[in-house]
Amino acid sequence: MGILHGTVAQSFLSLLGILAVVTSASFLSGEYTSFCIFKELKWVAMIVTGVIFIQLMVAASMRHAHTGLSIPDFPTAYGRWWPPLDAVSIAQINDLRALQGQAATSATQIALQMVHRALATLTFAGVAAFAWLARYTYPINRWGKVWVLLVAIQIGLGMWTIWSNKAADVATAHVSVGALAFFLGVQLTFRLFCAHDSSP
Repeated sequence: MGILHGTVAQSFLSLLGILAVVTSASFLSGEYTSFCIFKELKWVAMIVTGVIFIQLMVAASMRHAHTGLSIPDFPTAYGRWWPPLDAVSIAQINDLRALQGQAATSATQIALQMVHRALATLTFAGVAAFAWLARYTYPINRWGKVWVLLVAIQIGLGMWTIWSNKAADVATAHVSVGALAFFLGVQLTFRLFCAHDSSP
């Protein structure tokens, strides 16, 4: 239920965006889709948006576990590039967390946070690839740059969330920008699937 709760709001916001588009004058007149693309671009947009949605699900799983920061450092994880997940190491980690007044965590939650970091890297690579492929496609090229900027800000806020020990304002901004990145991905994907295909 926590994952559902954590993703329905972003999905509903994106649906509202599509409804606003299809009832707009520019869409009804054909201006909204009066440009050509090569077919691969729309699939790149859809795949990257799908990765962002998976990232939102992972983030919701982390938030609703109510364990705080299962990994308190960045870019390493407990001083390593991959944290120890064996039972003895988890017990030692939880002993230290108890001394610091933090809730116990688990190997699953630590692994989820590592997946979250990996997906962030994959997302940035994906939006950067999209922006590069769309660089000559007006007006999509401008939105490709905005998408890259949003994801870059999102990654920066993710780092700051860890370094600030999950300060409420920083964590809230992190969630909000993530929703915006997904929203933009959905709108770009919808627009590209409505556009004219210039591929042979």
